[in-house]
Amino acid sequence: AFSQNVDNQISYTINTDTKSYPDVILLSVQGKGLIVNEKNGTGKYKAGANYAGGLLATLNAQDLGANEALYLDSAQNRYIDEAGSANIVIFTKDEKFITPSSDAILPSITRRSVMELAESELNLSTEARPIELRAEFSNFQEMAACGTAAVIAPVGKIWFDNDWRAVFEDAESVGPLMSELYELLVGIQRGEKEDKFGWLYNID
Repeated sequence: AFSQNVDNQISYTINTDTKSYPDVILLSVQGKGLIVNEKNGTGKYKAGANYAGGLLATLNAQDLGANEALYLDSAQNRYIDEAGSANIVIFTKDEKFITPSSDAILPSITRRSVMELAESELNLSTEARPIELRAEFSNFQEMAACGTAAVIAPVGKIWFDNDWRAVFEDAESVGPLMSELYELLVGIQRGEKEDKFGWLYNID
């Protein structure tokens, strides 16, 4: 089950008896003055200090009604970096599956797994590259945050340039592609689907 607590944070629990699906989340782009990771900083490392630096941005995002902050690059404030403590994946209207390429973010194992599933299981063209939010937003079909805790959390809408902008349809529904990727990934984690990639290890 997926739930939201009183602080607007998202919690995730896998129910092994029934299928469960992720709640749609809302993201808010934070101002250029709130920079978490510089290009040559520690953003690509699993360091506790990286999380502390994002607390103010998260609080500001929640004040706007979002679940989490969405960070753009520190140099130009144009290209997507990451969402809070999660990476970003996007399915475009021309049927490409893309993720931001940045030296300032953590190289997520979950993101790598999702990208591999998209390519090998769904036959999608995948690419890691700079993604300019404002220039490319109209081509976004579905979008999600992904990570160890988030697994795959579809993004319903994003606050930027003083307005809420819907990503998928009514901004409340989970798109079919992210639903399928979620079922594939969690199915492998639970042992319900074949692990073709050698990701799972039995521990005696």
